[in-house]
Amino acid sequence: MIFYYICQHTSDLATLTEHWLTDLDSAVRVELCLSGYKILDHTRSGRRGGGTSIIYHESLNIKKIDPSVVARYSYEFSGWLVISGRYSIRIAIIYRPPGDFNIHVDDCSNPGPQKFLDLLNSFGLQQQVKQATHRDGQVLDLSITCKLETFIDDEPTVDIFISDHAVVFTRLGLLDQVCP
Repeated sequence: MIFYYICQHTSDLATLTEHWLTDLDSAVRVELCLSGYKILDHTRSGRRGGGTSIIYHESLNIKKIDPSVVARYSYEFSGWLVISGRYSIRIAIIYRPPGDFNIHVDDCSNPGPQKFLDLLNSFGLQQQVKQATHRDGQVLDLSITCKLETFIDDEPTVDIFISDHAVVFTRLGLLDQVCP
C-alpha cells in the first residue's frame, strides 16, 4: 500500500518510522518495492519493532550518513544525503519508541511544545506540519526544515491514515519528478 501511494502521488522519496523490518527481511524488502524504487533502512538492533527507512526512486542518489553520536534507547534516528542533479539535502528520520514523538506542537496551552519550537527556532529550524496527524487529533508527526530553505513547494498535507498516524505529504520542489 505504501509504495502504491508513493507512485500515485509521483513521490520521488518517502521516509518511514517503525517499519519493523529486521536484518533478515531481505526477501520482504524485494517484495515491497515497485519497479524503479529502492529501500534503504536502519533497523533496530537487539530489540523488536522500530526502525527507520527511506524509499526512493532509483534515479536519486541516496547515501546513509554515519552518525557520530552513540545510539540511544530513548530514540532512533537515521541520516541520509539525497542527491538529485545539482541539489543535495540532508534528511534525518527520528522516532521515539515505543510510541510517538509526543510533543503536541499545536497545543498552545502547554509550555513544553513552545519550548521545543523555541529550541528549533534558535537553531534556524521550523516545524512545517499544521494539521493533526494522529487519529485522536494533535500534530505528532513533524517535518522540520531550515528556515532559510525554500525547497518546500507547499505546506505539508495530512492524508490517509495507514495506522493510527496519517501520511504526511511534503512536496520538495528541488527534486525532479521521476515516478512513471
